[in-house]
Amino acid sequence: MTIRRQPAHTYRVAIPSYRRPKTLSERALPLLLNGGVEPRRVRVFCHDNDPDLPAYRDVVATFGVELETTTQRGITAQRTHIAAAFPPGTPVLNVDDDVTALEQALDQKTLRPVKNIDALVLDMFTTTAGRDLWVWGLAPVVNAYFMRPDRVTEGLKFLIFTFWGCFSRPGHPVHQFTVPYKDEHELSLRAWWWDGATVRHDGVAARANFYTLPGGCQAAGRDHAQISASVDSLLAQWPGLVRRNHRRKSEYPEIVLAAKKRHRGHPITTPPPGWAAAQGK
Repeated sequence: MTIRRQPAHTYRVAIPSYRRPKTLSERALPLLLNGGVEPRRVRVFCHDNDPDLPAYRDVVATFGVELETTTQRGITAQRTHIAAAFPPGTPVLNVDDDVTALEQALDQKTLRPVKNIDALVLDMFTTTAGRDLWVWGLAPVVNAYFMRPDRVTEGLKFLIFTFWGCFSRPGHPVHQFTVPYKDEHELSLRAWWWDGATVRHDGVAARANFYTLPGGCQAAGRDHAQISASVDSLLAQWPGLVRRNHRRKSEYPEIVLAAKKRHRGHPITTPPPGWAAAQGK
């Protein structure tokens, strides 16, 4: 089935959340709505057994946004559900519940808040469609020195999941995860492999409190063994496109993506280059 990208002005917003109604009401929702995003666009996704579900219902009623309960526990499972939750071709902005700000680099020393978030989102979906691509994101680090003012690039780009967009393609392999961790890297690789590239605004980044707030879809804790297994799997599936990042100081294994330009993309029937070897075939 051929999927047509819908116009940017039809975009929707998906926010996965777990046990964080207060965080949601104090961070992501005010940021979006104060940034010009209409409440009718926003849908919060929660687990149907979330102990804080009554509080979530109060929050969405207060802000005038939607709530969808699912059976999906865990952030990766929830994102898989979201990938098929909207009609094909829908522009979907994915936002973490703990995002506090978007920052734009003016030069290598100066940042300023992005006030008109709606305009940024519209521009990124329009730009992505105009380049005949499907997935976009922002700079991964909120640091003006490493950001590039007003520069939008394409290729194999790491897209952080705090704030990113895609045109909905239910069932497409780009949105099928094989690892419980490093799913940001996996989606970036898959979009580059099948679409030919991702789009990234290197002059804007999102602030959030990674792993520091209670609750969240990662509330079960970070499992060192599963993270290591995820890294090993991605290294095997994507030879030459992923390498270990020994320069980043962390108690967990880290990886970095290779610098690759845009290409013509592959048919959806073409698996990752190391898939057979990763399956032991």
